[in-house]
Amino acid sequence: ILEDEILLRPGVPQDIPVTVSLNLVDFFEGSAQDLFELGLSLAGQGGAAKEVALRFSPTVNTPLGPMTYPQPITIRRTVGG
Repeated sequence: ILEDEILLRPGVPQDIPVTVSLNLVDFFEGSAQDLFELGLSLAGQGGAAKEVALRFSPTVNTPLGPMTYPQPITIRRTVGG
């Protein structure tokens, strides 16, 4: 949920700052080895390159009611290596 209303003009790309929090221990389902290797890759301290993906389905409130994007948006990055 965004704190402030943002007006999106049709056909005009716009960056929208979004605060995200994630419990990495839960995310990796308790796998300390995977979490440790990701930490090394993110810090540039060795380990194999890792692909990290964030997938989300935003909902936008409109005068016609809430509209959810039909396809999830995925942001992928390769870190480390």
